[in-house]
Amino acid sequence: MILWLKSNFLWMCGIIFLFQFLFISTYQLRAIEPKLLKTIPGHKGSISSLSFSPDSKFLASGGHDTKIKLWDVITGKNIASLTEDEGRVFSVAFSPNGKWVASGTSNGIIQIWNVKTKKTHSTLGKHTCYVSSVAFSPDGKLLASASLDNTIKLWDVVKGKLLATLEGHENGVNAILFSPGGNTLISGSDDETIKIWSSSTYSELATIQANQEGIRCLAINSKLGILASGSRDKSIHLWDLKTRKELTVLNGHSDDVTSLSFSPKGGLLASAGLDKTIKIWDVITKKELTTLKDHKDDVNAIVFSPNGKYIASASDDQTIKIWKAPDEIVLGNPPHFFIRNIFLLLNH
Repeated sequence: MILWLKSNFLWMCGIIFLFQFLFISTYQLRAIEPKLLKTIPGHKGSISSLSFSPDSKFLASGGHDTKIKLWDVITGKNIASLTEDEGRVFSVAFSPNGKWVASGTSNGIIQIWNVKTKKTHSTLGKHTCYVSSVAFSPDGKLLASASLDNTIKLWDVVKGKLLATLEGHENGVNAILFSPGGNTLISGSDDETIKIWSSSTYSELATIQANQEGIRCLAINSKLGILASGSRDKSIHLWDLKTRKELTVLNGHSDDVTSLSFSPKGGLLASAGLDKTIKIWDVITKKELTTLKDHKDDVNAIVFSPNGKYIASASDDQTIKIWKAPDEIVLGNPPHFFIRNIFLLLNH
């Protein structure tokens, strides 16, 4: 078998390079512009945050009208309106089991809501400034909150107890998320750094000097091991999660990048900005595929549904838009990596 591979190596390389050409061409053709399905007049004020339920059937939104709303994704109907008495809602997040929605407000309050009863389950505590981001751990046992008071707080969801306050950023923390395994937290700040923390020892593990003017949002691509960061300098940086080295910079927005979301299959990145646009990027080619200009004001949130069928966006124009997500093929190793592996096999 090895002898056959050696004798036909050049022929195989030609076939694989042809496949690579067709792969990229087909990928770009299939990654068509998202189709707008519905526009929902969601809130009486700016809408700051969105989160899909794990089964992709429901969407939670948080707005400056102090309300958290739950929506049926298919019909676009409002199924619940949760009144938040603690200020404007800047962040919402569904729990991994779909039973809870966490919220963070302008008054620094973090609350957890019962989706079934539509009532407050618990009030965890507060920051000394507004809460910019909340995120559940993959197992749903922990909740992280980030604030403009320069800190991150880690909470025990079951006990409603503060576990730790993580200090280290020198300016407001705008974004927080857990790694796919849940063993680390990743934060982005106006101090132009990304920090990685242990979710068990609460210690700072690493700092990435991002060279971005105020990091506003983060997203993780678990398929490819990539971290994306968006900032006030209009740029999106892609980072290798293992080496923490910068891979590339995506430029295209003309104002702050406010929100980022990778598609579940990993091939697409959606970004939103204060330039009133949404952009879809090809993660493989690092190219911008399309720009959506349907919102009439700043776009504050963009998110792919977990099943990959939808994209939801929210804006200062007080609307939520739900889009049919672009078609996307499943990502594998790029063909040139396959060629490299064959070469190593033949020379073993």
